[in-house]
Amino acid sequence: MPPVKSPIDTTTKAALGSTFLKTLEEPVLVIGKDSWNKRELAAMGVVQTAAARIVTRIVKELGVKSLADLHDRTGVYSLATTRAGVTSLYVLFAAMRSEGLNIRDWYQKRHEGTTQPETDAVIGFQGYKRREAAAEQRTKDTKKKRKSA
Repeated sequence: MPPVKSPIDTTTKAALGSTFLKTLEEPVLVIGKDSWNKRELAAMGVVQTAAARIVTRIVKELGVKSLADLHDRTGVYSLATTRAGVTSLYVLFAAMRSEGLNIRDWYQKRHEGTTQPETDAVIGFQGYKRREAAAEQRTKDTKKKRKSA
């Protein structure tokens, strides 16, 4: 994404100080080699910097190389068992939209990477999170039963 021109005048610089102004230019959302600072996020309609930092931590754990790599290799299920919530998903959607990536295709990918047919209803993110939590619990319960048997 091209850098957004700074609208800072000399009075603002003097009043706020260069240290504060530098923080506005530091990357907040980092997905592999792609990054966005506060000003760039705001231009995309994102003011949720805490959610952007959560997304940064999660995608780092996924080991993706870029936003396009995240889009191509993962789906919403990759976030379902993480700390991500709907606000984090909003941030990720804004980044994908800014890069011209198809949000629906990414959102509807199944575990194996296949996409659901267009006719399938879109399930809310909290529904995905509940499904994954229930699946994890079933796995734990099965392991307990095997150990006790």
